[in-house]
Amino acid sequence: MALQIPTKAIKKAKVLILGSLIIILLVSSILLLLVSVVVAFFVCWAPFHCQRLLAIYAQGTKSRTLVAIYDIITHASGILYFLSTCINPVLYNIMSNKFRQAFKVSQITLRFMLTGYGETM
Repeated sequence: MALQIPTKAIKKAKVLILGSLIIILLVSSILLLLVSVVVAFFVCWAPFHCQRLLAIYAQGTKSRTLVAIYDIITHASGILYFLSTCINPVLYNIMSNKFRQAFKVSQITLRFMLTGYGETM
């Protein structure tokens, strides 16, 4: 006598397994997005904080080397903290389907509003 499992139970088990796999994939993609945003933020703002620390601790030093390093870090930090504001939408666009869809909808809405479609004459 073999044990018979009802087909409804098998279908429910498949749905549960697929559902948990989808949840795991969603959580891992969200985690990857968050980690990439945090790493980008840290990389982009680290030179600014190094420049601030150098300004505090090298105050009053007349070393040409420190002045040159300070100037280089100042320019690099300015570029990188500007880049920090630009990189987040790029990361979200690359990694998030939901963000891409919302962006497309906003572009369509903007085009619709700018063309004046639907206005009465």
